[in-house]
Amino acid sequence: MGGPASVRGRHLPSTNNFLKAPFRFPCVIVEADGSEHEEEVEWETCEHLFQAMKFDSINGGTNMWNHCRKIQEVQGPMEAWSLGQSREFPLRKDWEKTKGHAMYLAVKAKYDQYPKYHSELVNSTGPIKAGRSTSNWQKLNSIVLERVRFELSRVSSSKVDESLLEYKRWCRATSLSAESNPVTVYLSPASATVYLSPAIATAVYLSPASAAAAEKPVAKRRWKWKLCSKRS
Repeated sequence: MGGPASVRGRHLPSTNNFLKAPFRFPCVIVEADGSEHEEEVEWETCEHLFQAMKFDSINGGTNMWNHCRKIQEVQGPMEAWSLGQSREFPLRKDWEKTKGHAMYLAVKAKYDQYPKYHSELVNSTGPIKAGRSTSNWQKLNSIVLERVRFELSRVSSSKVDESLLEYKRWCRATSLSAESNPVTVYLSPASATVYLSPAIATAVYLSPASAAAAEKPVAKRRWKWKLCSKRS
């Protein structure tokens, strides 16, 4: 959602969430027999991953996992966005509070994996203004990009214009609250995959990679989250 952002009147193509720039996101694959293994799964755009993250995967079951898998595999961000508008499956109850965090995860993963986009963002100076969008997304996308630029700038030792105070404000707007469950997405047997964010207690579950999932009830399981660092 939202086209490219601009900095001092100049558009930055890499900031478009619909930009086709396949990136990998850490996952745990859940097979039909219940076995699991960790794997990185490729997402075509930030929009694909974001739309899959919004559903209540933990309580969803096989049909929802199949739906999230379709989002991961579909060609084109508009198609992913369209599948994400389905209300046949419930969204996370806290989605409005966690959506900024979900978008941050997707955007950060993209920039971490594309040096040329990393440079484009880090070398920009001045306030970032995201493209027009629905709801409060223009503001939220701007905050996400400001946070990512700040973090990338610190890593690359480039000059950082923003104050630490501003950075903390951006983090508050794009982090999970203490009472929130991990952002989770499950996909079904043709893509049965459980995505586990390495650094931020956030997971995406997909099902095995494409085979129609059996319509049988899925037993509830107790997931053990592997956290590399504390939740941001």
